[in-house]
Amino acid sequence: MSVTVTIHFPVSDVAKAIEGLHGNAQFLEEITESTRGAGMLHHRFVSGDGELMVIDEWETAKQFQSFFDGNPRSQTSWLLSG
Repeated sequence: MSVTVTIHFPVSDVAKAIEGLHGNAQFLEEITESTRGAGMLHHRFVSGDGELMVIDEWETAKQFQSFFDGNPRSQTSWLLSG
């Protein structure tokens, strides 16, 4: 059974945060590429009032946790949005 992982990321300026993500698109694509075969099934960024949100579907919670804990680049990606 798959699991859905949602991460809310508060930002002071959503437009600026999205611009920061777009400016680092290649870096983010490299991270996304590394999830293929690691158990991620779907990945989405969405924005709301004062926040960005990541919605991922993974095969198992353990696969997500292993990927996130073992990949410092995925943790760095949160810093890119300001």
